Amino acid sequence: MGNLYSLTPGDILQLDKDKNGNIDHSMIVTKKDPSGMIYLTYHSDSQKDFAFDKILSKYPNANYYGWKLYDSFI
Repeated sequence: MGNLYSLTPGDILQLDKDKNGNIDHSMIVTKKDPSGMIYLTYHSDSQKDFAFDKILSKYPNANYYGWKLYDSFI
């Protein structure tokens, strides 16, 4: 797994909360600040620009999968 903080706006971050191989949630990177923190937007609870570190602290033992979409279109 690469560094999830290398994701940029437009990329996808997925979460497997219980590590059973099933994706429980998908989020879109919608912002990145100068310090490198990524912010995610997702439909559950209508969250917009929610800091990744808050998600990571809520689900520290989950599996995370990042998808760089921009590179796919070059």
